[in-house]
Amino acid sequence: MRKCKYTNENMIGKRFGKLVVKEIIEAKYRKDAQLRCDCDCGNKDILAPLKTVAAGTSLSCGCGSADTQFKNKINSYDLTSENYGIGFTFDGKNEFYFDKSDYEKIKNYCWFMKNEGYISTQMKIDGKPKEVKLHRFIMGLTFGDKHLIDHMNGIKNDNRKENLRIATPSNNCMNATHAPNSTSGVKGIVFSKEHNKYRARITVNGKVIHLGYFENLDDAIVARNEAEEEYFGEFAESKRGNFLERALNLLTGKS
Repeated sequence: MRKCKYTNENMIGKRFGKLVVKEIIEAKYRKDAQLRCDCDCGNKDILAPLKTVAAGTSLSCGCGSADTQFKNKINSYDLTSENYGIGFTFDGKNEFYFDKSDYEKIKNYCWFMKNEGYISTQMKIDGKPKEVKLHRFIMGLTFGDKHLIDHMNGIKNDNRKENLRIATPSNNCMNATHAPNSTSGVKGIVFSKEHNKYRARITVNGKVIHLGYFENLDDAIVARNEAEEEYFGEFAESKRGNFLERALNLLTGKS
């Protein structure tokens, strides 16, 4: 009978990359056997196929992917402005903005832009690769923190601290932009064909509050803005004008 090449006797304690074998778990067919391993990153009792570990194609629990995914990919930065820095995603297609005081904190990570417009990177957290957004990293929120970060001017790649504030999910919704299918083009205002007027409304704690019908859109907007400031305070969308002006100044080269 052919002697098995891999046994507990000759495999336990053996190292393959970051994995140290603890036990062979046999299966109906030898080719389907698995190894129970500990990984150098701290993960315990990892199960990995014996055949791939022995062949050298499985050498960690997967924790190495965050180190290698963006290997040799770096960001470039423009720090010539007096008050802020400009970063460029590693593919060179997008810019992002940050306080120069945060440069040392962010410079060693590879930042990219997600489809929704946020700037993100990959970090190892508890030994596993996780996606971390730049605005949360800058504001010191730990992974899993339920708070959100509100971009006060609505520009997701503007991560200067003056544009960021910690918010609850309900706070963040208050500052959301209007739905693209709005019949008036303005958040909280719809055109009522039945009344041939503009209807203004606002949602507070899940309850829709009717603000009235108006002959013209400007009057409806005034009513909506006044309600936002009454119910939402500093998170009212009408408060965003100053921040939008600052963002436009930044994007046009004014500090």
